[in-house]
Amino acid sequence: MANPTYLRFIDNNPDSAAAFKALVAEVIKAGALDAKTKQLIFLACTAVSGYGDGLIAHIDKILAAGGTPDEIRETLAVTIPVAGVMPVLKVYDAVEDHLAKLQA
Repeated sequence: MANPTYLRFIDNNPDSAAAFKALVAEVIKAGALDAKTKQLIFLACTAVSGYGDGLIAHIDKILAAGGTPDEIRETLAVTIPVAGVMPVLKVYDAVEDHLAKLQA
């Protein structure tokens, strides 16, 4: 599900949105890290920001790249020593709800 605020940003700022999309395309292209690892990093950074809705797209990409729910949960746990437990708790329900929905 696309974030309505992000879609509004794209509509109102097409040049900035294009630059942002180009940056994302650049950092996710094939390189030293595989696609799953890059998406796990995105997941950790998004979790630290407290943006639960943004996690869903990355969870789907992690799973599509061969990742597992356990890898997703461990990635969240790894962020705690740096960012603290509160950012992870803010997004934890969104992560678990989405994983449960996918397993149903």
